[in-house]
Amino acid sequence: MLRHRMSYPAIIMVLCSSREKAMQWGQLLDINASTHDDERQDPEERLLAQVTTVKMVMFLGKDANLDSDEWRRLFSWLGQKIPKSADDSHLYRDHAPALKRWWRRQIRALDLSAKVQGTLTLLCDEVADLLQLNALETKLLMLTWLRLRHPMINPILLSVEDQQTKKLLALLTGHGSDEIHLSLQNNGRLKSLGLLSTKCNGHRSLDLDDVLSAGPMLRNLAPLVNHDVCLPSSDALRTFITDNLMSLCPVQEAGRFSLASFGAVPLRQLAVDYLQKAINTQQAGANILIYGRPGIGKTELVKTLATQLKVPLYGVPVVDQDDDVLTPSKRLHRYQVVQKLIDQRPGMVMFDEIEDVINNEDALPKGWMNQLLENNPKPGLWVSNSVNWLDPAYLRRFDLIIEVKAQRGEQARERFQHLLQTLPVTAQGREHLSRQDWMTPAAAEQLCRLGQLLNPRTPQRNEQHLSTLMSHRLKALGRRSMNGLKLNTPPMARKCRNTAWNGSTPALGWTALCSD
Repeated sequence: MLRHRMSYPAIIMVLCSSREKAMQWGQLLDINASTHDDERQDPEERLLAQVTTVKMVMFLGKDANLDSDEWRRLFSWLGQKIPKSADDSHLYRDHAPALKRWWRRQIRALDLSAKVQGTLTLLCDEVADLLQLNALETKLLMLTWLRLRHPMINPILLSVEDQQTKKLLALLTGHGSDEIHLSLQNNGRLKSLGLLSTKCNGHRSLDLDDVLSAGPMLRNLAPLVNHDVCLPSSDALRTFITDNLMSLCPVQEAGRFSLASFGAVPLRQLAVDYLQKAINTQQAGANILIYGRPGIGKTELVKTLATQLKVPLYGVPVVDQDDDVLTPSKRLHRYQVVQKLIDQRPGMVMFDEIEDVINNEDALPKGWMNQLLENNPKPGLWVSNSVNWLDPAYLRRFDLIIEVKAQRGEQARERFQHLLQTLPVTAQGREHLSRQDWMTPAAAEQLCRLGQLLNPRTPQRNEQHLSTLMSHRLKALGRRSMNGLKLNTPPMARKCRNTAWNGSTPALGWTALCSD
């Protein structure tokens, strides 16, 4: 309605004003145009990126593999006109005199004894302080972060091949090649913490673009540097950085069961009292080892302890944010970092599946574990399937060692029935399953996941399916079959060979599960 009431001149004014926001052909075709982000960036950071890029180009010399368009964009970024003699040339020698003149002007203009400042540099220092990075690791972090923010660096990185990489990084950082080699190892702090990416090169040599590739943690932090962010010295930004870094060990969900439901763990109240005192007194070196066979409920017990104490529980993951498996050394690095980050806040840290780590001499040299268990500022809860393989010298470092056994009796049956509540079988079927001697919390959860594929309108037929399924599973595990789940089994149960999971998806039949 409003559109029809507008006068012709008003419509023209609206159209003209909209053209200012519209995309223009000239802007698209101008390969030398700077972005709006470039204009807003910290001038000191921009100069740092330019000096770093030009230094790499001059290091490469005739090996700088840039085409004529890339040379043109580089000169535009530096605020220089490309020499007429170098127009449409891809050769370094044609561009070198102009680059060297630009370099000499920067040397005359800068105080060479002054420290490089700027938001990015200060932010790198802040992250380095939180993560306990050394001077070289901080510089490598800054170079990687710099290339994320200044794409003009990327074509140069691709030109630096494997055999030149460490020599060039030594030139840029002022550190030796051997020290750089150690810092770039997969078990080094930069890659262990996800600041640098761990790239698998197969049979291909790595160029500098691969070496300075951002990992998942740095990609999370990268958006921090923008025109809206205040200087990283502020408490608010430091807290924001800390919260991002805490994702190294995500907060675990609250426990689903009461402490009383773990009746087979007689030391559960002692564990609560021990942890409460450690938290209240800020006791260093408080550690509990919890062990028991797989699926028995060890992790759930740890979550319940944290819920009972009303403190967050941070868990050391086994895979990173890209779903890549974390090596033992990377998991230990994460544990250490998160212990430091939560130093001034309440919390506990859970380290599950420690058998993969403690017996790994490469990840954990002898003697280092003792120091790890003595200096942790927040309580550590270590979870294992067995203690038989643990060195007694390690075991002595745990104040409490608690075995979690399979729970039996009426209380256990009530707990399992609660876990099996969503399973589409009859009430008698749930009761029968809850009394099986192989039933554990993990087994109950597995059954419920499979139950989502069953037809909820045929609970009795589902019981026959589950009976067959569990019989095959227990046989594969070397255990005796379950006491048959054959409550009111329909006579046509054997026809389940061609029955789909939910009666409507023929591709997922029971043939494989029910066949002999």
